[in-house]
Amino acid sequence: MISRDLALKTVSTICDEQKTKHGDDNHDVPEWLIIARRQLQKAEQAWYRGYKTEALFRMGHVAACGVTALEQNGREPHAADAEVAICKPNREKQLEELLRSACCIAEREGQNTAWARFAKSIYDLGLNGITARPYLIPKF
Repeated sequence: MISRDLALKTVSTICDEQKTKHGDDNHDVPEWLIIARRQLQKAEQAWYRGYKTEALFRMGHVAACGVTALEQNGREPHAADAEVAICKPNREKQLEELLRSACCIAEREGQNTAWARFAKSIYDLGLNGITARPYLIPKF
């Protein structure tokens, strides 16, 4: 077992090595997720083959992906963001559930839907029915 300081120093070293190797390639968050997923898959493969050192090496790369993604796409937190940061994971889950419900409703073409209850769920999250994308069927 190593100390947190040494683990963080190792991740920082990997970040520096990757920057030297790949330059200042800026990626958006989905691209970093793909890169991190690839590294995690390599770590899993190494672990299941019995290569513990290789697996830990790859885990360092996964962590370095997260750090670099935050550096490139994050922003410094502000005091006003504290409440939002605490609530965000739960809000994302609630929004995902609403989107899944909307998909199911669309698949059954709105039949047997409690529209008022669905709309209330949306309003309860502070959203409204204004959309930038019209989904109305054009009338000819």
